[in-house]
Amino acid sequence: VGTSSGEKIDKVKEFGIEYFVGKKLDIPIIKKSLAYMECKVVKEVEFGETSFFFSKVENCEGNFDNYGIKEFWKYPLHKAGKSFAFPSKELKFVR
Repeated sequence: VGTSSGEKIDKVKEFGIEYFVGKKLDIPIIKKSLAYMECKVVKEVEFGETSFFFSKVENCEGNFDNYGIKEFWKYPLHKAGKSFAFPSKELKFVR
Protein backbone atom coordinates (compact mmCIF):
# COMPACT_ATOMS: atom_id res chain seq x y z
CA VAL A 1 0.00 0.00 0.00
CA GLY A 2 2.86 2.37 0.82
CA THR A 3 4.26 2.26 -2.72
CA SER A 4 0.91 3.34 -4.22
CA SER A 5 0.07 7.03 -4.42
CA GLY A 6 -3.00 8.13 -2.46
CA GLU A 7 -3.35 11.00 -4.93
CA LYS A 8 -4.01 8.57 -7.79
CA ILE A 9 -6.19 5.91 -6.12
CA ASP A 10 -8.47 5.45 -3.10
CA LYS A 11 -6.31 3.02 -1.09
CA VAL A 12 -9.18 2.04 1.24
CA LYS A 13 -11.32 0.83 -1.68
CA GLU A 14 -8.47 -0.46 -3.86
CA PHE A 15 -6.96 -2.67 -1.14
CA GLY A 16 -10.15 -3.46 0.82
CA ILE A 17 -8.84 -1.84 4.02
CA GLU A 18 -11.26 -2.11 6.95
CA TYR A 19 -11.25 0.62 9.59
CA PHE A 20 -13.10 1.99 12.59
CA VAL A 21 -13.38 5.48 14.06
CA GLY A 22 -10.97 6.40 16.86
CA LYS A 23 -12.11 6.51 20.48
CA LYS A 24 -10.89 10.07 21.19
CA LEU A 25 -10.63 11.66 17.74
CA ASP A 26 -12.82 11.39 14.66
CA ILE A 27 -10.15 9.65 12.57
CA PRO A 28 -9.97 6.29 10.76
CA ILE A 29 -7.99 3.49 12.44
CA ILE A 30 -7.06 0.38 10.44
CA LYS A 31 -8.81 -2.62 12.06
CA LYS A 32 -5.93 -5.09 11.88
CA SER A 33 -3.26 -2.66 13.12
CA LEU A 34 -0.69 -4.00 15.53
CA ALA A 35 -0.89 -0.70 17.40
CA TYR A 36 -2.07 2.84 16.79
CA MET A 37 -1.97 6.38 18.18
CA GLU A 38 -4.64 9.02 17.84
CA CYS A 39 -2.75 12.31 17.61
CA LYS A 40 -3.84 15.92 17.35
CA VAL A 41 -1.43 18.23 15.52
CA VAL A 42 -0.54 21.20 17.75
CA LYS A 43 2.15 22.81 15.57
CA GLU A 44 3.65 22.54 12.10
CA VAL A 45 7.17 23.78 11.37
CA GLU A 46 8.45 23.92 7.80
CA PHE A 47 12.04 22.95 6.96
CA GLY A 48 12.59 23.67 3.27
CA GLU A 49 10.67 21.00 1.35
CA THR A 50 9.65 19.15 4.53
CA SER A 51 7.27 19.88 7.39
CA PHE A 52 7.70 18.64 10.97
CA PHE A 53 4.49 18.08 12.92
CA PHE A 54 4.31 18.32 16.71
CA SER A 55 1.38 16.31 18.03
CA LYS A 56 -0.36 15.47 21.27
CA VAL A 57 -1.25 11.80 21.71
CA GLU A 58 -4.92 11.63 22.72
CA ASN A 59 -5.17 7.81 22.80
CA CYS A 60 -2.96 4.84 21.98
CA GLU A 61 -3.61 1.12 22.01
CA GLY A 62 -1.77 -2.05 21.08
CA ASN A 63 -3.05 -5.36 19.81
CA PHE A 64 0.02 -7.54 20.46
CA ASP A 65 -1.93 -10.47 21.95
CA ASN A 66 -3.86 -11.07 18.71
CA TYR A 67 -0.57 -11.50 16.86
CA GLY A 68 0.92 -13.83 19.48
CA ILE A 69 4.05 -11.71 19.78
CA LYS A 70 4.79 -9.44 22.70
CA GLU A 71 8.33 -8.68 21.54
CA PHE A 72 7.47 -5.59 19.51
CA TRP A 73 11.16 -4.76 18.88
CA LYS A 74 11.26 -7.60 16.33
CA TYR A 75 8.98 -5.71 13.93
CA PRO A 76 10.48 -3.67 11.08
CA LEU A 77 9.90 0.08 11.20
CA HIS A 78 9.31 1.96 7.96
CA LYS A 79 11.91 4.66 7.26
CA ALA A 80 11.14 5.92 3.75
CA GLY A 81 10.32 4.46 0.36
CA LYS A 82 11.23 0.77 0.52
CA SER A 83 13.65 1.24 3.43
CA PHE A 84 13.08 -0.33 6.86
CA ALA A 85 14.91 -0.41 10.20
CA PHE A 86 14.85 -3.17 12.79
CA PRO A 87 14.87 -1.86 16.36
CA SER A 88 16.77 -3.62 19.08
CA LYS A 89 15.95 -4.43 22.67
CA GLU A 90 19.42 -3.17 23.54
CA LEU A 91 19.92 0.59 23.71
CA LYS A 92 23.18 1.94 22.36
CA PHE A 93 24.22 5.52 23.01
CA VAL A 94 26.76 7.11 20.68
CA ARG A 95 28.82 10.11 21.69
